Amino acid sequence: MKPNAAVGAGGITIRSSRTSCLRNEGAFTLIEVAVASAVLAIALFALIGVCAHAMRIARRLDMNHVDCTSLAAEFSLSNRVDEPDQSGDFGNLHPGYQWQTHSEEVGTNGLIQRDFIVFSSFDKQGTERHLSVYYYNPNIIRGNR
Repeated sequence: MKPNAAVGAGGITIRSSRTSCLRNEGAFTLIEVAVASAVLAIALFALIGVCAHAMRIARRLDMNHVDCTSLAAEFSLSNRVDEPDQSGDFGNLHPGYQWQTHSEEVGTNGLIQRDFIVFSSFDKQGTERHLSVYYYNPNIIRGNR
């Protein structure tokens, strides 16, 4: 008797197509599944790496940098535009940031230029922000302070 044949009722030979189909069918082997899983894992780790890099860049762009406008607004509200040069920090409001001001009279018509500089003590690039604002003080005329 042939290996694919089976004897049925009444001595009739029946060929089993089921066993021959399973052996000839294109199924995946364990090695093929393992290789496909490894390729998928490598692709997923690469995608996670790209996403993590994008998140680091987004965090860097989202950092709250202190600029000079809040400092200039505070000095303009004090109505003391003829104050001498000053420096300080922002305390708990913006830890690690410091500021400096410099004032000088421009011309003889009471116009004062105040320069504001804000810098960070922890900024690796040493970025400074500069702002010059002109104030008018009618009490200062012809260079008399």
